[in-house]
Amino acid sequence: MDKKRILKALFIGFICLIIVTNVVRLVVDYYTPSFLFELIDQAKADKALVEYIGDYKEYRFSYTSPNRAKLRFELSIIGDDSTLTYEGQAAKISERQWKIEQIKSTVWAP
Repeated sequence: MDKKRILKALFIGFICLIIVTNVVRLVVDYYTPSFLFELIDQAKADKALVEYIGDYKEYRFSYTSPNRAKLRFELSIIGDDSTLTYEGQAAKISERQWKIEQIKSTVWAP
């Protein structure tokens, strides 16, 4: 194969990778309960909290199956200095709407 074909194949592969990555991200975001993203936005907007845990770096979450009436969740918001962890339970209101029933927050220092 000549260099042009290799570059063309690499370029097409790269474009396909970007498309697949974005589709997967959209699917994950669609099926993730929206209150988790709301908690992240609230934490990022709380200046005192951001000052305490350090600048926002990333988040991680896990939850039980959203097909049940109750959903247990854990959300960690990781800052430069500490990690804020929310643990709780939400009740299903409708197909994609949840109401937080219980929540506990803990700040962990590394």
